[in-house]
Amino acid sequence: MKRILSLTLAVLIIVSLFASCGSNTIYYKYDMNKYVTVGEYSTVIDKETSDYTYAVEAFYNQTFDGKLDVKVTEGKVKKGDIANIDYKGLLNAVAFDGGTATGYDLEIGSNSFIEGFEDGLIGAEIGKQIELNLTFPTDYGNTELAGQAVVFEVKVNYVTQKGVPTDENVKRFGFASLEDYEKKMEEYALSLCLFYNIFRKAEFIDHPKKEETLLYNYLLSSYEEACAENNMTLEDLATANSMSLDELYTYLKDYEVKNEMQFYMTAYYVLQENGIEITKEDIEAKRSELTKEYDQPLEDIGYYEINIQQSLAYDMALEALKTKAEAKK
Repeated sequence: MKRILSLTLAVLIIVSLFASCGSNTIYYKYDMNKYVTVGEYSTVIDKETSDYTYAVEAFYNQTFDGKLDVKVTEGKVKKGDIANIDYKGLLNAVAFDGGTATGYDLEIGSNSFIEGFEDGLIGAEIGKQIELNLTFPTDYGNTELAGQAVVFEVKVNYVTQKGVPTDENVKRFGFASLEDYEKKMEEYALSLCLFYNIFRKAEFIDHPKKEETLLYNYLLSSYEEACAENNMTLEDLATANSMSLDELYTYLKDYEVKNEMQFYMTAYYVLQENGIEITKEDIEAKRSELTKEYDQPLEDIGYYEINIQQSLAYDMALEALKTKAEAKK
């Protein structure tokens, strides 16, 4: 129900943070002052902002990785639940292409589906079928559905809810206590919010061209693979989003690639400003950590030398910012 492009991009953004271009060369040996200038930014973080909320959720997800999740088969759907649903979309009482799925996991409140779909599931009884009377946006990519009134028959099979950290369960994840978990969560969230502040105040003068080209080629291949898995071509994807193929290429290069580059260039800028260098020993330690975490050769999951260094740079940048970020009183 979401635009096909935005669905693809949501996946690619996550993947491309951890998978790149298949090269074993270590990059980013640059003077970042030639590429980035940063304006004045605040080191004081307001914990009432959406940035802070997102950062807290990120720490929770990275820490527990779903291991505290609880499957619920009775009761009502709430915002924030991940609802496993079966749905069928009907236009003039006839099922339309792409409007049917079974066992689909939808985070309620993610705004992934068309307006009204997720809100309509809030309060729905788990295990029962409901009908949602909705209208597709007038600018929806599929012109046959754009502006059309439709009915969705939806059954919520079950929901997955996040578990609550406690003194006991956090110890399984290396924390001494709930207080220790909350302290480290706050440190992480404050430093991540400060990273956002720096990123938003950064002006990117230029980009290392070799890495930019490698990343573009990788993301383009990822698009092609994602399309093939859905029996589509890049032309189909472009058409579904009211784009020409050339416009899709331009979007990928001028938006996705540059955002990726700028994100990690910010991390390297932070390291340089704090006099921190990445050593070969640091990289080898990170490689060992990741290999142990995934329990397989990193290349098998598309995780190459540049990705190890990028991941390490990001971690080290957040660590450096911990001593600089402070909560608003």
